[in-house]
Amino acid sequence: NHINMAAVQQLKFTANLSFMFKENDFLSRYKAASENGFAGVECGAEIYNFSKEDVLAALTTSSQQQIHLNAPTGSDGQFGLAAVPGAEDAFKGSLAQAMEYATVLRCNRIHVLSGVSKHQNKQEVWRQTYVSNLRFAAKECSKYGITLLIEPISTIQGYYLQHTKDAVDIVKEVGCPNLKVQLDLYHAQRTHGNITQTLQDYLQYIGHIQVSQVPNRNEPDTKGELDYNYIFATIQSLGYNEWIGCEYTPLRSTEEGLGWMKIYSK
Repeated sequence: NHINMAAVQQLKFTANLSFMFKENDFLSRYKAASENGFAGVECGAEIYNFSKEDVLAALTTSSQQQIHLNAPTGSDGQFGLAAVPGAEDAFKGSLAQAMEYATVLRCNRIHVLSGVSKHQNKQEVWRQTYVSNLRFAAKECSKYGITLLIEPISTIQGYYLQHTKDAVDIVKEVGCPNLKVQLDLYHAQRTHGNITQTLQDYLQYIGHIQVSQVPNRNEPDTKGELDYNYIFATIQSLGYNEWIGCEYTPLRSTEEGLGWMKIYSK
């Protein structure tokens, strides 16, 4: 499943530090990403275990760009707060913390997780809460030039936002130009497939793409259901010029699995 480098020459990749370079402690992953050809990084909520100043030092000493970060997700098992009725104040608090980090790190993409819905009979209340919270958050983020992202996720039982079309519908309803869909092709393939048509139909709503192989969530060039040679060429042909996050679990060590990136970065 060899990846054609000519097809990815215009694409920009970030290392997801929550998945990659875990041979190192978190702050050391910034330097490891730089040493392995990445010009940008993204990460999940473990960034908040460290002070803004310490993260900024790791970022600047490694000449890295923080492209994307997740907002805090609430207490264990919550998986986000954006759609949870009654948690509006907690959501605003998590957004404020994310924006503090984002402004210090000069990061202009924040992903907010929706939360887990255990009450299927209250879907309309969840949707109203989600739309209201996202409208508030997008307007706050717009003051700082930050894009707010929502991501359909297929691996969390009861997660409120699971389908790409639902995410696009929410973006349309909220009506803020800086609210976009984070399209993780791993989740998209697991949920509905039809990746080419999905990219074509929804490109204008997509603010960030993440990649990994299906079903095992390893490197894009490992064996699996997705032909990334074709997918990367498609993404480029559609004129996508945002970043692509490498949110995968390395099959062996992170560096061993970076053959396609090493070739690309030359």
